[in-house]
Amino acid sequence: TQFRVDAATSADFGGLLWSNDWDAFTSTTVLGLTRNTTYHLRVEARNAAGTRTAFLYMGATSTLVSFPVDGGNPFPTVFASSLTASWATAGNPSWTLYEVVVSTLSTLPVGAAHEVKAATADPGGAVMAGLLANSTWYLNVRAVNWNGVYSEWSAGLGSTVTRIETPAGVNFDAISSNSIVAV
Repeated sequence: TQFRVDAATSADFGGLLWSNDWDAFTSTTVLGLTRNTTYHLRVEARNAAGTRTAFLYMGATSTLVSFPVDGGNPFPTVFASSLTASWATAGNPSWTLYEVVVSTLSTLPVGAAHEVKAATADPGGAVMAGLLANSTWYLNVRAVNWNGVYSEWSAGLGSTVTRIETPAGVNFDAISSNSIVAV
């Protein structure tokens, strides 16, 4: 008995992307696939006389994603209570979603109060708001595929300090010849 496997991005296999030659294998590796893309798989068999079976649909799954990497400027804009985080895709396609976390701790994210999270498909800019002024923030990003499988965290993408807030409501209280009291 020999087998043949097909892989396609559509369930009707109209856009067949990959097919192997007939062989007596019981497993195969499908090569040349795109990251974070759903592929449908089917298999058929034939006997020594060349009689073929109907295709057996094996289901669909998505390929994994790569973890994001340093894009050279992880914090293009920084303000007192917000910043923009940036990273490089590492070859992930444009439809890939990313989970972005900035934290006041340099450890990997754990869902704690010192973390601010965002989700985006744009590696060029996730706006992280609600940050403490004059604080050091560490950037961690991970990608997620269509099946909900996350990449590893890309730790070490950098850190930055949010700007200090501009003083407001300062009044001069006691003014003398050699001192000023500001409140």
